[in-house]
Amino acid sequence: MRAKLASELANPVPSLISVPFPSNGERGPVDGGRQCRLSLRPVVPFALTPDLNLIPRLIVPVVGQSGILPGAGNQSDLSDTRASLFRSPSRPTSGGWIRGTGAVVLVPTRQSRPSRAMPRTVAGPRSAGLGVSPGAAAAAEISFSVPAGK
Repeated sequence: MRAKLASELANPVPSLISVPFPSNGERGPVDGGRQCRLSLRPVVPFALTPDLNLIPRLIVPVVGQSGILPGAGNQSDLSDTRASLFRSPSRPTSGGWIRGTGAVVLVPTRQSRPSRAMPRTVAGPRSAGLGVSPGAAAAAEISFSVPAGK
């Protein structure tokens, strides 16, 4: 049981549901200014066939900041959401690579926008590759997007 779980955790395209929520922060240019970003990143892969997985991935960033600009005070906001859908083989190639192809959509979920920023949905193709060997991993992701509307 433990060996199977360890194997699934080492596989970057597992059948396990994961919901990481990385957070990072930084200090602003003004004395005492801070910004904190928390991203909710659920991944719920499922098998289409024994040899093919479908992997939906959602990234929902939440940003909170204080004192970034003089007189701005405290602000918090939901940022734009990125949704990806990959199709990937369920097992790595003989060389240890896992590849996935799919689509990405950027959905305007940000609550506040500068007056010049127009909310718009952006979509495009996406491809990803991940090489895995004992003690090492390499990853690459390629995508480009085009506006889905004016």
